[in-house]
Amino acid sequence: MLHRRLVTAVAAAALAAAALPAVAGASSPDTAIEVQDRCDPATFDAALGDPHACEPVSSSGGALTFGDFIARVTKDRAAGGWRFSRDNVTIRSGQSLDVRLTRGGELHTFTQVPAYGNGCVELLNMLVFPGQDPTPPADICGTAFPEGQFPPTAVAPVRPEMTVSASYLTPGVHRFMCLIHPWMRTTVTVR
Repeated sequence: MLHRRLVTAVAAAALAAAALPAVAGASSPDTAIEVQDRCDPATFDAALGDPHACEPVSSSGGALTFGDFIARVTKDRAAGGWRFSRDNVTIRSGQSLDVRLTRGGELHTFTQVPAYGNGCVELLNMLVFPGQDPTPPADICGTAFPEGQFPPTAVAPVRPEMTVSASYLTPGVHRFMCLIHPWMRTTVTVR
């Protein structure tokens, strides 16, 4: 049930990501962000009711069961194995930014947001931000995006590598987060 809502919430993200312009050529490690998780396929698939909820792209080693994942998020407000490899990155205007799933196998997004906060999964919002309204933000989690806002970018095991053109970013600091796992955050500074 939870996974079905998750898929519905980010289906538009996957479609939007497929339409993103790919940029040829590899970028340097300075312009790459790895998306990582440590999902245990058997327990995540069973808990989320989807035989493909966790499709490892590599041997993740030290995988967490779904129960341990929920326990960690409840206790720490995050699961440390679910993260972006960098808290911040600086690029030149027009430069590409590689975003790729390198460990684990859950669906993630790499989405520009005006401010950090709730993601699109109400249960995780309740665990990460206890005592606050867990409602997903309609302007980001809905199927229509406000004019001028960059749509969510899905990063999934079926498409673990993607190069996102950052040419649309204006000079300054831009916030990105995973709309599924709201503690996964990074800033991109464009010079």
